[in-house]
Amino acid sequence: MVIAATYGEKTSYEITCATLQGLVLLLFDSKALEVSGKDKLSLADAKELSGIQDSQFLQAALESICVPPKSSAKIPRVVEKVKEGNKSTYILNERFASKARKFALCSFDGMKQGTEKATVAQNRTHNIDSYIVRTMKTRKISDHASLVAEVLSQGQAKGFKPEPKDIKRQIESLIGREYLKRDEQDAKVYVYLP
Repeated sequence: MVIAATYGEKTSYEITCATLQGLVLLLFDSKALEVSGKDKLSLADAKELSGIQDSQFLQAALESICVPPKSSAKIPRVVEKVKEGNKSTYILNERFASKARKFALCSFDGMKQGTEKATVAQNRTHNIDSYIVRTMKTRKISDHASLVAEVLSQGQAKGFKPEPKDIKRQIESLIGREYLKRDEQDAKVYVYLP
């Protein structure tokens, strides 16, 4: 999205940004601020004015427009974050001036922020589960060391090296979900439950 913005004495800029960043920038439009009767916005104000209920998503968008544009370190922040106690408010940088008339804000990965690591971890656990179940389906009975070695080799063949502690955790999880059980005579031997 490209936003045409005018600062101060009719200086025009073209700001390239994500759609949500553009929506948040439009909340700082002088007419919008006049209607709300405020000169700065808190997260609650931004939620109310934008109609977006996801606080984390909106917070990430607000934070991303407070970062200096990526095209040049010499371009100042468009919006500034002001700490007031334990709350943050956001104010339009009225002193903003730049020789660059076109610039892009830092990329915004709002949906990915905070969830990317969780998704990767979840994918890894699913992969480890599939390696264990696949191995146990073919072998029916396996001792701990050879099962871990087989899961490691399957993971390396797919370009992923699981940690032995993660493999052990998933074996315990599969035992709890009744895919596997421990052998009654030797606790280090696992039996596949069809």
